[in-house]
Amino acid sequence: MEKRTALVLRHKKTGLYYDKMNGHGKELWQARRFMNEEQLAVWSEASIYRPDDPDEYEPVVVEMSIQEVMK
Repeated sequence: MEKRTALVLRHKKTGLYYDKMNGHGKELWQARRFMNEEQLAVWSEASIYRPDDPDEYEPVVVEMSIQEVMK
């Protein structure tokens, strides 16, 4: 099994994640992911998809894993 870490934005009040499509979601697989803090910082400054209220979010580290299914 391979594992990676990433950063996602979590809404401080609701605990929901900033996702790729709707703004907020509860599923980590749909959360917008960043490889490191530098990538998150650049996106936060330049992206038209950043949250309107960035101070209401906090970056959290998540661990993702992938494994081949044996038949």
